[in-house]
Amino acid sequence: MFVVESWPETPSLPGLRVQTSADPAVLAAVFQPELDAVIWGRQVPAQWMTEMQLLTEAPQSVCIEGTLEEVQRGLLRRQGEAGWLPFILEDIAQNAAMASAFGVSVHQRLRVVPVMDEESSFGVSVGACCLLCCYGAGKVEWISGQIPGECLVSSTESFAIILTGGGGPMMADTILRYRFQKDGPTPALALAIEVF
Repeated sequence: MFVVESWPETPSLPGLRVQTSADPAVLAAVFQPELDAVIWGRQVPAQWMTEMQLLTEAPQSVCIEGTLEEVQRGLLRRQGEAGWLPFILEDIAQNAAMASAFGVSVHQRLRVVPVMDEESSFGVSVGACCLLCCYGAGKVEWISGQIPGECLVSSTESFAIILTGGGGPMMADTILRYRFQKDGPTPALALAIEVF
């Protein structure tokens, strides 16, 4: 498995400690105490982007809190609504199940928000297992360090999965704000699942 790691150079330059790979096995590393997050740079069918480019209307924002079963029922109710492509609903439901498995809890808060005006940002609970993904022409960005006068920003590719276990070295001291960045006219959807 090819793995890339990102480590801040010194304690005076704080940033998340991240491990990333195209191999889904990287997700299991989320439990390593020296890591803040893992990224699975998954390859999805090209058809996903093609279908998203054909969308003429973004889906409505969704926030569902409850057990995994309640979250998945809430997603099923979106079938047939404008902008909700079947593969997105299926993938979000699978990601909700995966987040529950890694978070060792069935209680979660799931948010899906269309990324408008080029960017959208929100925070996630520190200490919770969290799964993030950006569907379509977008990416997830976060502050990965600082140098005098500016912040260093890291980002994922579209459809990549970020998983945090809530117990890494930076997580206890950091309020995470992830930014979902939209690239071009193709719609982008931000997914955040917090398990607690």
